Amino acid sequence: MQHISLRQQNSKIQAVEKHLNRCFDARKFGEWKTALWEGDAAIAAGVDYSPQAHLIFAMVRAQILLVMMQAYQNSVAISSAKCKLLQSHTEQSNL
Repeated sequence: MQHISLRQQNSKIQAVEKHLNRCFDARKFGEWKTALWEGDAAIAAGVDYSPQAHLIFAMVRAQILLVMMQAYQNSVAISSAKCKLLQSHTEQSNL
């Protein structure tokens, strides 16, 4: 078992808090890539040090990934609709 000094523990906790706060702030503003990046930084800083924090972040990470996937799917649908509209317009112009 590795012994961690109180100073090291406090430093680790502060780093995790900093990244989690940034993650939650980015999430509030819909900045999903930043939220994901800060969440990954929280893991690297030691969020898994606390089982409760790890569970909360796992749920937040799942939400972020779902929102990002939905945004991607919406983007694909819009692009597809634009292409169909352009193709339809082109076909009508050729008549």
